[in-house]
Amino acid sequence: VIEQDIQQYNFSADLYIKKAQLLIDGHQEDLALETLELALIYAPAELEIHLLRAEAFIALDLFSEALILLNELKRQTDNSKELSEIYFIEAHIYEHQEQFEQMFFALKAALLENPKHNEALERLWLCVELSRNYEESIILHEEILDKDPYSYIAWYNLGHANAYLGNYSEAIEAF
Repeated sequence: VIEQDIQQYNFSADLYIKKAQLLIDGHQEDLALETLELALIYAPAELEIHLLRAEAFIALDLFSEALILLNELKRQTDNSKELSEIYFIEAHIYEHQEQFEQMFFALKAALLENPKHNEALERLWLCVELSRNYEESIILHEEILDKDPYSYIAWYNLGHANAYLGNYSEAIEAF
């Protein structure tokens, strides 16, 4: 279906982006990269294209290329939501490399830019368990909750971190 759409509207970067996402989901990263090159022709400043390129690089175990791309994107933007997405993809790189301490700091940066980034909050708990960074997790979650007190994921993570450290009354309060 996407191929038919592209034949009819071949100047639509959105269709190429959607096709690339489907190709990445189908583990056809090389084809996704080719498709993203076409999308870049029509929308060279579209952040989503570059983030998908980084995801394809990650799936192909081209971590240094993905990091170079993400560092360049960080220099080009000052939008907090965009920076949050860039840091989130960077955390994905560190997760694949099993560098959980660096993953924690990338997720922390993503959440400091956008405390409402639920995907980053969800990945953070896994990262905290793998890196055993419970104390710093508590500090980070309290900071997030100061900015977004209705974040159920942050409360949940805070409860788990406190429970692990034996702070049961704080854990119960968070839960």
